[in-house]
Amino acid sequence: MTIKFSNIVNVETELRKAMSGTRDHDNTGYLQFEIKKDLYRIKWLMEDYFSNAPKFVGEDEWVDKMMQKRVIEILKK
Repeated sequence: MTIKFSNIVNVETELRKAMSGTRDHDNTGYLQFEIKKDLYRIKWLMEDYFSNAPKFVGEDEWVDKMMQKRVIEILKK
């Protein structure tokens, strides 16, 4: 069975909205923190999923390549 994340764009959009909510000055600090707590829960959930997923051939190389691209994007800012 193949599972494809056809909704990855929706996931990214929702995460961006949540991140914006943590910085929205119209939100109270309490609400901003509640949103950030949700982001932490998502982060920890993903960490659990990754730690329980099998390792694949070529995965380390792919992750390294993606991390290099990420560092370059961060340095460009």
